[in-house]
Amino acid sequence: MGEVEKRYAAVVFDANVIIAALVREQGFNRYIVSLTPSIYPTYYVEALRDEIRDHIGEIAQKAGKSSDEILLALESVLKRVKALPDEEVTRYLSEA
Repeated sequence: MGEVEKRYAAVVFDANVIIAALVREQGFNRYIVSLTPSIYPTYYVEALRDEIRDHIGEIAQKAGKSSDEILLALESVLKRVKALPDEEVTRYLSEA
């Protein structure tokens, strides 16, 4: 028999997934964001953090929480996920 090709899976969260997890504590996205890093290598693009911070007031209002609570939740989520440098990702934008 021939060699078995190994395939690896990784997950890259976008802003929509993270924001949905911050807004709805009991939602499916919160479950995915909490569980995925323990199963697969999980990443986010560095710019995501700034994008979410730019809209923190809107996110907090939708969640019914204070901006500080949302910022704490954001940091809690992102500490389990690895940051991808923006410049490392931009070279693949045309493929995406």
